[in-house]
This record gives sequence, structure tokens and C-alpha cells, in this order.
Amino acid sequence: MRKIAQSPSREELLRFRAFLKQSGIDCEVRPLGQGYSLWVYEEKDLDMAIREWDQFLANKESPRYAQALQAENREEQKLALKQMAEGFIAKPKAFATKPGTQLTWALIYISCIFWLLSLIEPLRGVVSKLLISEYISPRFLEIKDGQIWRLLTPIFIHGDILHLGFNMLWLHQLGRQIELVGGRAFMVFLVLTTGIAANLAEYYYTGPLFGGMSGVVYGMLAFIFLRERLDPMSGYRMDNTTMVIMLVWLGIGFTGMFGKIANANHLGGLVAGGIIAFILSSKIKTR
Repeated sequence: MRKIAQSPSREELLRFRAFLKQSGIDCEVRPLGQGYSLWVYEEKDLDMAIREWDQFLANKESPRYAQALQAENREEQKLALKQMAEGFIAKPKAFATKPGTQLTWALIYISCIFWLLSLIEPLRGVVSKLLISEYISPRFLEIKDGQIWRLLTPIFIHGDILHLGFNMLWLHQLGRQIELVGGRAFMVFLVLTTGIAANLAEYYYTGPLFGGMSGVVYGMLAFIFLRERLDPMSGYRMDNTTMVIMLVWLGIGFTGMFGKIANANHLGGLVAGGIIAFILSSKIKTR
């Protein structure tokens, strides 16, 4: 393996890597100090890779590099789609065999289904009906016309497989605990409350083009964390490290380091979940 190129821009090297892979050259991008480097696996491919790098430097904005990256992303999504479909086929009874956690699994399945629909061009219009609004102004246009589901349904929209996977893993961990300890009816209440609060916060902060279960996840996170500390006998459990990691990620999101993130959505869900924990704990203590 040999290093053939380096750049401060990861996106730049990813475009070039995709082009090389499309040409049959196996390679990878690695961190290097304050930037990134590109490594070619096979010695026989070095000369061609170096020649292509020189051409890339001479014309970085050539559409062939962006097109190669788009093709690579499509193939990755197709692979993820295939693996997810195989999982559904291999475990068709997964939903039914999780006693006491059917609602959590239902939320996961619904999110996955709408993500799959978003990959199919003719069906993307269906997914757009889940947005809180399809117009920047006036606010709440569709909701005022009776489409009240839009207050909640952005939680089922996810941009890519990483966004979906990250949120579903946390939903699986936190949702099962809430459903088992608090019951299904309380789980419905918590999802509705934190989801709507998170969506409204993001809508007022950035506009209607957002989605994801992360506001609900942060709501669950705050609820479990505070509920355990306000009432140690409640049955909820969460260590400090988990909360610290998620709060650090929340703070990093506001820096813009990782691009556009629905920070107000996260914060809105967190606050809503915390308030519910305080209210519920105070009521129990006054009994």
C-alpha cells in the first residue's frame, strides 16, 4: 500500500477515490495530521493512480468526479437496502417476538419503511407529506387545513443510512426501557410530546425542511436520566457517561463542524423530556 495524495479536504479526496474505484483501482482515504491522505493498495495501480491525480489537480471541478461519488453513494444505499430487506425476510417475527416492546419496534419499522420509500424517485412525494410543511411561508399552512399529522411525522424522515441507523440504535436502546418500565400508553405520550416539541423548535429555528427521530431520542435520554436521579426507585437506568457523550454531541452540532444538523430539534426534545421527568417525579413525591 502506498500513499499517492494528500489534501486538507476530505470531500475532495472522496470524489477522487470514487473515481479511482470506478476505474478498478482499490484505494482508501485516511486522516493525516490536519488533513487527509489517499492510499492505493496495489503496486501495479500506482502509475495510473498518480497520472489520474495529476489530472484531478488540473481540473477538480470536472463533473466526472462528482458523478463517480454519486454513483458510489447509490451503490452503498442499494447494498444497505438489500441488507435491510434480507433482515426483514430472515426475521419476519421480530416484531411479534419482543414482548412489551412492540411500540418501539413499530417506530423502528415505520422509520425504515419511509426511508426506503425516499430512495424510490416516484414515491418521494409520499415522504414529502411527512414534512411539517412544504412551504417556507406562511407558517403551518397545511396544518391549518387539517393536516395535523405533520406536527409529528417529520420524526419518520431520515436523510441517509447513517442518520437512520444512528437514530434507530438509540431508539432501540432507550425506547425499550421506557416501554417496559413506563408502559405503552406512557411511551405514546412521551413520543408525541417530545416529537412535536422538537419539530416545532426546529421549524421556528430553521424552517420546514428537516426530519429525524433524534428529537425524540434526546427527549427519551433526558427523561430517563432525570427520572432515575429524581426517583431512584423508578426503575429507569442511565449512566453519566452516556449523558455526557450525547450532550457533547449536541454542543458540537451547534458549532457547524459536521454541516447542517437539526440542533433546535435535539434541544427541543431534550427540554421536553426533562420537563416531563420533573413533573412526573414531583407528582409522585407529593402522594
